[in-house]
Amino acid sequence: MDAEQDELPGRLISAHAEYNECFDVAKGWLERCTRTHGAACALQINAPFPSRLVHVPPQPTQPLCIRATKGMTGQYVALSYVWGHGTAFTTTRDNLESRMEGFWPTDLPKTLRDCVYITRRMGFEWVWIDALCILQGDFDDWNHESALMASVYGNAVLTISADAARDTDDGILLPRRLMRSPRFGPHENFCFQELEQPWESITQQYVYGRGWAFQERILSVRVLHFLEDQIAWECNSTLYREGFHGRDTHTESHFAKSRYTKQFHRKLSAVEDTDIISQLGAWNYMVQELVVRKFKVPSDRFAAISGIATALETPALGAYFAGVWERNPFLTMAWYTLYGQDHLPNYRSPSWSWEWTNSQLLWPSGHCNLAISAGDEATWRAWSAKWGPRLVGRNILLESSQSKGRVLEGTSMTISGQCRYIFIEEELDTKYDDWGFCVDYERNALGMKVHPDRRPNNCGYKYWFCEGDEVAEEPCDGNSAAKYLCVQIVRDRKSPDANPKVYALILEEDAKEQGAYKRFGVVAFDFDEGEGNFWVRKTLKLV
Repeated sequence: MDAEQDELPGRLISAHAEYNECFDVAKGWLERCTRTHGAACALQINAPFPSRLVHVPPQPTQPLCIRATKGMTGQYVALSYVWGHGTAFTTTRDNLESRMEGFWPTDLPKTLRDCVYITRRMGFEWVWIDALCILQGDFDDWNHESALMASVYGNAVLTISADAARDTDDGILLPRRLMRSPRFGPHENFCFQELEQPWESITQQYVYGRGWAFQERILSVRVLHFLEDQIAWECNSTLYREGFHGRDTHTESHFAKSRYTKQFHRKLSAVEDTDIISQLGAWNYMVQELVVRKFKVPSDRFAAISGIATALETPALGAYFAGVWERNPFLTMAWYTLYGQDHLPNYRSPSWSWEWTNSQLLWPSGHCNLAISAGDEATWRAWSAKWGPRLVGRNILLESSQSKGRVLEGTSMTISGQCRYIFIEEELDTKYDDWGFCVDYERNALGMKVHPDRRPNNCGYKYWFCEGDEVAEEPCDGNSAAKYLCVQIVRDRKSPDANPKVYALILEEDAKEQGAYKRFGVVAFDFDEGEGNFWVRKTLKLV
């Protein structure tokens, strides 16, 4: 009988990650997940192989080799790790032939060498490691292979996560340092208490903060974590830990994989608004997690979430472009920056895309709320039909053939939306409240709030809608108020009693292209249909 109950006593954690008992536990988790977890964790026994894999012979006396796998199927393991500043052992166009002839585990840096050892101990002969299976320094090969991450990690029988390794030289199989009471029993295999780190400590591990590792964890059906003090099994259904006989079905953590991966199992054929909103809400949360992670090349962020976009993609969502989705790009454009942002000198994305930002983003708490009554749903639909924006067209200029990769300057979208002018003026003797734009999850405070993306003086703002083209009066601090255009994009899905906000992009004219607009920020306000005459539907080009 499986030990699946949370109240079961703890298991003694092995003193070293390399010991047999660790692999016995991990194999038990794999068997249990395969046999009992159902569709969410189901994988093909003969899954299509990635373009290249490392062959790991069962006998360590035989060399490793890179294999081109065209048409091959089976089971393979993937690795998620940090390159860092450790020793590099890579495959390039120049050395591919020699890598295919063979090499030895002793040639590899320790993290990769341990990965090969774990693969063999878990009973598998194939492993995918990016440094070896993607031709490094070859833009075309990298571009092609990076577009396949959804299937590379999604089809892997499990992903080894080298959480505690800061670089390729640290290794995965490490001794554990645990505080525990004295052991007792016939084989000293019991103790009263061990003080291992809680699951939430995963956020402090090296892999967690790495940008590319985010989608590797999300896309993998099963992840075998090698933490500092224990191993853990995180699959689409649950979480097992070495020190615990039971399981954690609802993990309390900064971010739980299962919160997002369930979306990949809901391939939508219908076009219900609530389904679309659920999918887009999950996408926004994943973007929110991605942007706070570290990238050696910051412009890799589109590529580093492209696998998730591929896994999420359905006809109901429509085409994906520059970080948003065709069916409703506006739900993903309603982000706001927690801290002031400056555009970098090198172009990364259009102003309405989250990609150009460099720190934490948030989305309004109520914009993807599904827990509303039928009446409130009808009210939201009525706003959307009358006041909501429309996507008219888009011009997406891609750097390469990767449709979900980097975009070039000149990328734009054309929308039709309800517009109105707003005056905004700095109040230099005040300080901006970075958290002030955040609204209560249950009830929004009445009033209006402006949140510019770039806040160079970090001061407060005075702002007001204008009723036409009048000139601003009584400027603060000797400054003149600047005039911007607003366009409504999102309304909170909340009861009228909870004071739902409407969110509008604040736009400024683009200095390079006449008639085009760039995002300046976002404004939240209480929408009064009685002021509808002040809003005019316009067609705008956003760059």
